[in-house]
Amino acid sequence: MPRETASTAQYTKDLFQDSLLTGIPQIVQTRSLGRKILKSTILASCVIGFVYQTTEFMKIFWSYPTVLDIDVEYPEIIESPAITYCNLNGIKRNSFCEEYPDNCTSPQNITAFCNAFPDVCRKQGIENLKYPKDEAFKFEEIATIDDLKNLGHSSEDILIYCRKMHKDTHEFVECNIQDHIHMLMPDGNTGYRNCYILFSVIRSTTLKQHTLPVPKKKDALFHMVFEMEPGEYFRPDRQVGAIIAIHSPNTIINPFYDGFVIKPGNIYSVHLKVVEEKLLPFPYETQCKDYQSEWKKRNGKGPLSQEMCLAECVYNVSMKLCNCVIPNIMYYHEDRICSGSEMDCFDFNVSQCYTVCQQPCQSRRADLNEFFRDVLRFITVSFRDDGSAQWDQFT
Repeated sequence: MPRETASTAQYTKDLFQDSLLTGIPQIVQTRSLGRKILKSTILASCVIGFVYQTTEFMKIFWSYPTVLDIDVEYPEIIESPAITYCNLNGIKRNSFCEEYPDNCTSPQNITAFCNAFPDVCRKQGIENLKYPKDEAFKFEEIATIDDLKNLGHSSEDILIYCRKMHKDTHEFVECNIQDHIHMLMPDGNTGYRNCYILFSVIRSTTLKQHTLPVPKKKDALFHMVFEMEPGEYFRPDRQVGAIIAIHSPNTIINPFYDGFVIKPGNIYSVHLKVVEEKLLPFPYETQCKDYQSEWKKRNGKGPLSQEMCLAECVYNVSMKLCNCVIPNIMYYHEDRICSGSEMDCFDFNVSQCYTVCQQPCQSRRADLNEFFRDVLRFITVSFRDDGSAQWDQFT
């Protein structure tokens, strides 16, 4: 063996003998070849096992796993839910007959008509009683935005009393019902209705603009009285009532699909539970979107929820392709709604909007307690001849 080779081998042997790596010196100092192979095999197995465990751990770490953590909190101040309300009726009878007198007529049998529909006669009397003709009943189905604005129920017609608890004094103050959003909502049957949204931040540049205190006692946060105006119903055989939806202030909800009907003469007690969900943003696998950050970048404009993001996406595509807004989009706008003949221009797969509208990283929803919503449904109000109210409870 050459001297240089021997020196290198000896140097390497001396180096491994002095190594601080556990197992290496013992293998080098072992004289038996069989023992060296055995110890080397054990060391290699340990190294392979370590590399395998480290790799699997890093795979789990790089997948950014999440865990579910549920907290029940009782804050002193909460964000007010939004309230959307609509009258089940679309066009007011008297307004229509004043605008289109040729399309209205007087009932042939006034006595029979008033017996069947006393609310109409009680409001107007029988002298000037006018009602739409049968062929005019389709007007609600073809009514335009201007028709509903001019001839439909206004916010002041429907909501005649509203008080909410002040966050500082815990006393009831008058609601600012002038600060509402007017929306045309499809009822899924006969056309559109005038609907109004209270306590929403859709058009606001301030987050959590409407707040409420959490009372120590089980006091109500809202007192609201709705007027159905049964004497103004376009069709006499239509169910009298209003439809209500209570939801997040960051979204627009169609109460005809996600609300509940209230009828005149009843008291409704609604109990809410606010549920807040917080998800971790990228790179976590939740793939959520921080809508509030996007909203701030757009100077207080834009969607604050996935539903509103999808609605905005469809709205933008609809305006680009059709120069009008396709029906049934729950997005606030003042543009023209497309007619049936214009719908062919909307050649777009709505599912494409989900690529830019992921689930929100932070969301709130108001869950209604069904039991408390229905428990007082059969408490009615009957009015005496002197104008005072008498409360009767039916079990």
